[in-house]
Amino acid sequence: MVLDGDFGSTLIYKSEEIIQISAEVSDKWLLRFKYALRSSKTNRFLSIGRLLESNDGSLSFLRDLLKRFPLLKKVIPIFASQKIVKDNGLHDLGQGFRHAKHLKQVIVNFQKCADITDIGMYKFSQRLKGLTCLRSIWISFWGCVKITDEGLIRFSQSWRRFDSIQTLELYFNYCDQISDKGLKVFARSLKGFKNIYHLGLCFNYCEKITDEGFSSLVESIGSLGSLECVSLQFAFCKELTDASLEKARKMLQGLNYLQNISLNFYGCEEMTTVGFVSLGEVLKEKKCLKIVNLRFINCNKISVEDKKQLEAELRASGLLEILSVF
Repeated sequence: MVLDGDFGSTLIYKSEEIIQISAEVSDKWLLRFKYALRSSKTNRFLSIGRLLESNDGSLSFLRDLLKRFPLLKKVIPIFASQKIVKDNGLHDLGQGFRHAKHLKQVIVNFQKCADITDIGMYKFSQRLKGLTCLRSIWISFWGCVKITDEGLIRFSQSWRRFDSIQTLELYFNYCDQISDKGLKVFARSLKGFKNIYHLGLCFNYCEKITDEGFSSLVESIGSLGSLECVSLQFAFCKELTDASLEKARKMLQGLNYLQNISLNFYGCEEMTTVGFVSLGEVLKEKKCLKIVNLRFINCNKISVEDKKQLEAELRASGLLEILSVF
């Protein structure tokens, strides 16, 4: 079913299973949309394109929508680059999740929402722990520069033992107040994800993170034996050294089902050929690997020749489907 008229060229598909909005929409638009949904009773899926000129009212709307349709299983609201989304809005959205007990997938993008603080992040995450049916979580706090260690710690402590989670992706790019203190607590919280097979973590430009925090993280990841896909992004975390690569090597040794590994250390200038070669040795031993993506650009203590040699040796195995070494 397509609703048009007042909705202009915006496409809305409505059925007993799906609510999908493929558009960039405003708060005013959402208010009209709210009334268009009055006849729906058992919708299972909600997808909303990027919310233009969004504010905390948009999140209040989503809270009410989740309360109205408790059987929803998938929610994708996107608030990218909306500087006027604040902590109260995250609280409202979290309140909505409290009613959506059947949710299996949550995808929320708060990219560049610069007014989000530790308090809002905590209030939001507190509500996630009640979603026992969750299978997949994708949340981006990219560029939320007011988030600190305290926020990451409280966020981590809000997790319950998420045995149901299979996919987890979290983005903290440019959250440059995050340091080892927060990362170590976060690392411990990962141990509760016993059945996870896909993990993606991004801390690019979090320059306060050192070997100590990174080591804690990969030690925890190494204990998650069900993992098939791991992506760790630490570009321009300039305090990382070969000690981090050694811990990453040990992590890889413990992941017997790993098929896809992506490591990004772009601009980590203290890493050297010694650590890189050691990491490469364990990659060559992993016969289950199908995809390898390594980024060591601007790591000037790692020679181009060593990168080319590792790529050639991995390619010679004939086992990899995708290989990229830079």
